[in-house]
Amino acid sequence: MSCLWPFGRRKKKQRAQAEATVTVTYTIAPTVGTTRTMVPDDTLRVSDSWTLATSPKSVKTHFALWEKLEAAPASKQESIAKDMVRQAPDAAKGFRKAGWEDLPTHGGFRRLAINAEKAKDYRTAISVSQEAMRQGWAGDWEKRIERCQAKLAKAG
Repeated sequence: MSCLWPFGRRKKKQRAQAEATVTVTYTIAPTVGTTRTMVPDDTLRVSDSWTLATSPKSVKTHFALWEKLEAAPASKQESIAKDMVRQAPDAAKGFRKAGWEDLPTHGGFRRLAINAEKAKDYRTAISVSQEAMRQGWAGDWEKRIERCQAKLAKAG
């Protein structure tokens, strides 16, 4: 009798390959509506010829950390987000070197701002958002800053 679970009788390597077929879509420029899809062979597929495989190391690191951030449990996300923020200036240079006119959203800055806002640490949320905006990362930073300033004024 065979196992009904699809990975039941496969070897570990075959099981890992079968499980690695999940596609993750990152929205890079939400105002334009462009999406870039990460596929298991570590190539970023887009409408142009740009691929993750030929990009600078800092860009590869950025996406690797982002993927790690998304998969991590909440207890470990903040440390991964801080690692992303530490390498953000290098990643920005790498994206521009690779020909990107606009930087994508930055999961690390976003996660730190969300965590600070949830903890009602509005000053930190504002400073994180301002830094992300200063570096040029896409996101709703202005709205977050306005919202946090309003909450800060209301609280105190």
